[in-house]
Amino acid sequence: MSVSWQYWKSVCDKIVTERESGKSTSERLELLNRLSHLREGDTLITHTIDRLARNTRDLLEMIDSLVERGITVQFLANS
Repeated sequence: MSVSWQYWKSVCDKIVTERESGKSTSERLELLNRLSHLREGDTLITHTIDRLARNTRDLLEMIDSLVERGITVQFLANS
């Protein structure tokens, strides 16, 4: 079941759509900008794991960093 865009707009403080397709996190300036604005208690919701990071090392480092900062990471799909 797909959740409507209207639902997400009603429950999220900010929705960001990234259109970059860089291979490494350091090339994805919009992502880095958004991650820097997250604060303790925030939740980062991403559609799928592969949308957040392009490889396992980047993913683990990013999630570890976010969790250390008190930020929850949630994925909407498991693929």
